[in-house]
Amino acid sequence: MTLFFFIFKKKIRSSIKLLGLVFLLILMSPISSKLIQGQERRYEVLDEVPEDVSILLVLGAGGVPEDGLSVYQRLDNAVLQRTLEGIRLWKLNPEKLLVFSSRGREGYTSQALLYADVALEHGVDPTQIRLIEKGVTTETEAFDFIGQFPEVKKIVLVTSAIHLRRASKIFEGLGVKVIPAPADFLIKIHPGGNRINWFPSLSSLIKWNTLLHEGIGILWVELRIATGLFPVSGR
Repeated sequence: MTLFFFIFKKKIRSSIKLLGLVFLLILMSPISSKLIQGQERRYEVLDEVPEDVSILLVLGAGGVPEDGLSVYQRLDNAVLQRTLEGIRLWKLNPEKLLVFSSRGREGYTSQALLYADVALEHGVDPTQIRLIEKGVTTETEAFDFIGQFPEVKKIVLVTSAIHLRRASKIFEGLGVKVIPAPADFLIKIHPGGNRINWFPSLSSLIKWNTLLHEGIGILWVELRIATGLFPVSGR
């Protein structure tokens, strides 16, 4: 009995040490950063919009219509980067429609309108801006886009680079071909090489959370497509 207890106690200690090591590795930024970099670099920055594409769609990612804040400060950083990328692409192709999506809180200014305010500040022609003000998730944004533009079968999709793979699967699963336009890169690569910091930090946990969120989201979409529970035909 004593021998059993000694062996069992030793195994517990070994397990605790292993868990501690795993947790330490999770907190080390280079690992999560490298994984995110691989996901984000799936898509190159878009510089040319195909002639047969008429719409640049910018997906939502947060914003607050607080009085007294500038049009820029009202937006969360991720969606500010998406919005600016959409504006950049529109200025290269001013004949295209620039569409902003996202509902926001019920009874208040839509997030899509907050994004459009930034576009207007940058000189985008208001007649070339459209708003989709119902969606609250990527899937509902996709459904709402199809409801408003049922004839459109191909778009430029502007969203965060880490989110682009999942968003593209959703839109293409619904019958809308996607030209990816990545924005809001979490990992930027310095031409002289990035400094590697192995010191554990809580920011690494945020990166892991992002990786898990997107990874699980992609698997969920693929599972429903494979089992016929996702409306693949879309229309």
